[in-house]
Amino acid sequence: MAGTDTQAADLGPHRPAVLVLATWALSVVVAIAVVALVVAQVTAVPVAPVTTPFTPLPTSVLDAATSVSPATLATEAAMPTLVPTTPLRSTNGPLHTAVVNGRRVPLVTFLGAEYCTACAAERWPLLVALSHFGTFSSLGTATSTGSTTPGFLDSISFSRVHYTSPYLAFTATELYASGVNALGLHPPLNALSAAARNLLLHASPPATIPLVDLGGRAQIVGAQFAPTTLVGMSRQQIADGLGDPSVAATQGIVTAAQAITDQLCVLTGEVPRTTCRPTLEETS
Repeated sequence: MAGTDTQAADLGPHRPAVLVLATWALSVVVAIAVVALVVAQVTAVPVAPVTTPFTPLPTSVLDAATSVSPATLATEAAMPTLVPTTPLRSTNGPLHTAVVNGRRVPLVTFLGAEYCTACAAERWPLLVALSHFGTFSSLGTATSTGSTTPGFLDSISFSRVHYTSPYLAFTATELYASGVNALGLHPPLNALSAAARNLLLHASPPATIPLVDLGGRAQIVGAQFAPTTLVGMSRQQIADGLGDPSVAATQGIVTAAQAITDQLCVLTGEVPRTTCRPTLEETS
């Protein structure tokens, strides 16, 4: 089903019907392996992060991905689309916050892994949405592996991310790297905090990635849109295409990003105005 785990997010109603039967058996096997990896990380004794190769995200990709204005994003997201998205799940839990510069602000949490397909897709709308509330630095590159389907999707990595915002705090954990070690396994990447472990254990379904928690008030489990729309596209092509609503990947990303933005505006009390009320701001 869409939004249940890294692979099930690819199997639901968002997946082209002609591909469902052909990939069902493989996806079930892969999903079991993914859940096993996540459970192993969730239940393990905390360990220090592992040093793995890190490639900085090219500035041209970051600039293109974060240059779509809030007004353009809202306009594109409102257009008819052939790429359906999974709605955010309301949790109505206590507000999750963090202290930034002496102020307590809503906390956004991303839990994923560099090798996973649904994570590769979900990072794009999260990047676009959060860029309208703050500034990213220390982003890396990641490519999903052939162990997930569809494999080899270009994406970004949050393994060393820094995020600066007066409105929100952002923390990310990439559980496993995209590469493999001598045993053919994806090595652990970022250490899992107690708070992140608790989120994974209490997610619905538990111990599944990607998991995006929006201040404790809403969650995304799995990719919001079909990762298949990204097949064959480079990071630069994905980022450059965000201004073209005729591109299938763009339709999925901007619609998902607008849904995240709407929830973040609720968390911040509808600020900044240029993000949460772009039409009013541009006409005032």
